[in-house]
Amino acid sequence: ALAWLEVMPNGENRSTRALYWRGRILENMGFPETARHFFKTVSKERSYYGFLAADRLNLPYNLDHAPVDVKFSVLKRVAFRPDIMRAQELYHLGLESTARFEWGKAIEKMDREELLAASKLAKAWGWEDRALLTLARADHYGDLNIRFPLSYNKAVFKEAKRRAIDPAWVYAVVRQESAMMPFVRSPVGAVGLMQVMPETGKDIARQLRLSHYNARQLLKPETNIHFGSFYLSKVLQEFNHNPVLATAAYNAGPHRIRKWTPRKGEVDADIWVDTIPFDETREYVRLVMAYSVFYDQRLDRPVKRLSERMLPVSKKSTVSRCRDCRRRNEMLAQVSTK
Repeated sequence: ALAWLEVMPNGENRSTRALYWRGRILENMGFPETARHFFKTVSKERSYYGFLAADRLNLPYNLDHAPVDVKFSVLKRVAFRPDIMRAQELYHLGLESTARFEWGKAIEKMDREELLAASKLAKAWGWEDRALLTLARADHYGDLNIRFPLSYNKAVFKEAKRRAIDPAWVYAVVRQESAMMPFVRSPVGAVGLMQVMPETGKDIARQLRLSHYNARQLLKPETNIHFGSFYLSKVLQEFNHNPVLATAAYNAGPHRIRKWTPRKGEVDADIWVDTIPFDETREYVRLVMAYSVFYDQRLDRPVKRLSERMLPVSKKSTVSRCRDCRRRNEMLAQVSTK
């Protein structure tokens, strides 16, 4: 592995991912002090690998918040642009699809400072998804309040409490799945905030003993969070309360995760994540794990470290089809109907 890192192109072998793995490899080869040098460098980053590196050295996470700061003259100029004013009016009238189109055309040729101003305006209007997406377009990642909004707080906490799961984790999944867009549909048909497939929704409705279900209900944020949280709790049980495996299962399906678990022994979670065969799922798990940390901070909760969230992976992590799991699922369904 170290040999491969050495021959990677310069841009890649200097990435936080490559530096973190260089540290992990050297640590395992018996060079702890050299490994510490790489971990210390990466631990300054506000990212998945930054958090992992900080855990290796037991250092605090970098969760510095750098709010968007733009000149009032720029903010005023952007606010009174006709296209931005049209987007605002359409949004407040509830015509979100047209408003998003108008917004997208408006920001196409904006410079970075104008994009930051537009992001700040959208945040002020409560248009959270446009705010965070426009901020990303401006290549600004320091404003954690815009990047990680607390929309649908009541529904998230209600379902997290009902399912006995971590609300920061639920929020992280919502943020990664839809960027807080309640009406989004994926190319494969997944719907809403937590991107629930209509067929999965139908199965969940049956388990929850909900009559008169139809796929359009998934566009309602409360229903989508209700169904998505139920499914999260289900895969968490199936994989022996291992959040890493449950997160991967939410994205790729439990059947694939069962195939990807090691046949013998156990594997450190960071190694398992970076050897997931699907690029999409691999990046999905990294982001959800990191976003959970950010949402702990946004919710004013003690930050749970990745070393606590990312449990070792083994065949023992997979307990699907056991009687206890079926019994727990049945009990959850009964509680949901009360």
